[in-house]
Amino acid sequence: LAVGLAVCFASPAAAAPRARSTSRTSRESAAKPSVLPFRLNASTLVREPTTDQAMEELFTSRPHVVLMAFLEYPEPVSSAIAETYEVIANRLKGLVRLAAVDVTQPHGKALADRVNLKGFPRVLLFPSVLFNEPGKFAATMFEGNLGNEDEVVAFALKALPDRLVRVIDSEKKLKLFQESQEFPKVVYLSKKNTTPALYRALTLEFVQRLTFYEVRVLKHPEIAEAFPESATYPALLVYRDAQSEPVPYNGESYSWDAVVEFLYGYSPSDEELMQKNKAAQEAQERAKEEKERAEELKNVNPTQRLHSPELWQEGVLERAGITMLAFLDPTQPDHKKHLRALKKAWNKVQKGGTRPHFAWVDSTQQLPLAQFFRVADLVPAAVFVNVKKGWSKVMIGAFEAKNIVQAIQTQMLRGSGTPLVASDIPEFQPETNEDGLHELDPAEEEQLLQQQDASASPEPSSKKKATAKKPASPSPATEDTPSEEAPEKGDTPSSPPRSRADVLQ
Repeated sequence: LAVGLAVCFASPAAAAPRARSTSRTSRESAAKPSVLPFRLNASTLVREPTTDQAMEELFTSRPHVVLMAFLEYPEPVSSAIAETYEVIANRLKGLVRLAAVDVTQPHGKALADRVNLKGFPRVLLFPSVLFNEPGKFAATMFEGNLGNEDEVVAFALKALPDRLVRVIDSEKKLKLFQESQEFPKVVYLSKKNTTPALYRALTLEFVQRLTFYEVRVLKHPEIAEAFPESATYPALLVYRDAQSEPVPYNGESYSWDAVVEFLYGYSPSDEELMQKNKAAQEAQERAKEEKERAEELKNVNPTQRLHSPELWQEGVLERAGITMLAFLDPTQPDHKKHLRALKKAWNKVQKGGTRPHFAWVDSTQQLPLAQFFRVADLVPAAVFVNVKKGWSKVMIGAFEAKNIVQAIQTQMLRGSGTPLVASDIPEFQPETNEDGLHELDPAEEEQLLQQQDASASPEPSSKKKATAKKPASPSPATEDTPSEEAPEKGDTPSSPPRSRADVLQ
C-alpha cells in the first residue's frame, strides 16, 4: 500500500486548498466540542485507520471508492473541516467510503511523509482497486473548497465507475441478457439517460455476487417492453434463476440501506461464491484440457518420419540446427509405445527451452546409418546430430519421454560429442514403405485417450456408499417426536430472502 500510495501525486508540493475559515468559525470551533478524533464517536461514518492493517482493510475488504482526509488535530481549520466531513459522510453513506488520518500522530505523519504530502487539510480520492494497476493507487487531489460539502460530494460521486453496469440498448444485447446464465441478475429500469450513483456503487458492493443491467426506458422503449411493466420508474428487478419470475423492489425509497438489504436477500453467500468460483475455475481447466487434447490429436505424429533420400537431405544433412534422430524398428511390438514417447517428449519441449528438430527412421531399412551412428544394437535409440557444426551424440538412457526430455535439456548441449564429417555419412537407402505407414493412427489415439479418461474417472457413488461406514440408525419416531417429511423428487422447497448478516456470515 505504501509503494502504491507513493505514486499517486503529480504535484505533491502544491499549496493546500483554503477552507472557508473566519475568526467566527474559529471561535465556534473552540466553543463547541470537536468531532475529532472520529474513532471516539460511535455514530461516525468516517473510518480512522491507525495501523497499516486497518489501512489495508480499508481498501481491500470491499472494492469501494475511498475519500481520505489528511487533518491536523485539533487545529481549528481541521476541526471545522471535520464537522463538514461528518455531514459529507452521511450524504455519501454506502456510496463512498470516507476515512481520515491525523498527521500530528505517528501513523498519520508517517503516511503523509511517505507520499511527500505537505500543507493540511488535504483530501484525496482513491478509485476502486478493481480498476487500478497491480500495486498502484492513482489518487486524485480535491482542489475545490473543502468547506463546501456540495463540491466534495459531487467530486466523490463522479469517481463511481459504471464499467460493471451492462446497458441493454439493442436487440442484440437484450438477447445476450436473456440467454445469460449469470444468475442472480439485477435490472434497473429508469427514465434517465445516465446511470445513477446509487446503482454504480451497488456494483462495487456486490461485485462477483450479482450481475447488473440497466434499461433506459425513454431512449429505448422497445427494450423496456421485454420486461414487466412498472407503474412508476425507476424500477428494480432481481432474476434469481431461469425459471423464476423477476422479483421487484417495493421499498418506499431508494435509500442505500433499503436497497442493499433487499439485494442481500438474493445475493450468494461467501460459501456459495467460493463454490461458484471453484466451478468456474474447473470449467476453465476443462476447456484448457480439451484444447490441449485437440492440439495433441492434431499433432498425432509430430515427429517427422524420414522415408526418402529427399526427406533425409532436408531433415538432417541440410538442417542448420540440431536434429534428434530416432532409430526405431516398426516390427517390434512396442513400436507405437516408442512413437508415443517421442510425441510426449515433443509436446513437453514445445513449452520452452532449446527445441531440436524431431525425426525418426526405420532402422531395419537403414542399417548402414544405424551402424554409422553406433546404435544398430541399441534400437530403439536416439542420436543428436548437427551436420553443419560436425558432431553427433548418442542419447544415454532408456527410450522414454522423460529421459528424452532430460537428455535434450542436459546431454544435448554439454560436451563436444563425436566429430562428424558429412561426406562420411552413408547414403539413405530408398524405402518401399509408403508415407504414413508404421505411424500412429489418429482414430486409435482418440480411442486410447477416451479409455484413459474412463479409467481416471471417480468411482460411482454406489461403490462409495458400499465402502462407507454405515451410519447409526436414527431413533424411531414417537408420537411426541415430530418428523420432517422429505420433499418428493422434483419439488423445490421455497426459502425466504436472506438477510445481509446471513449472507456475510
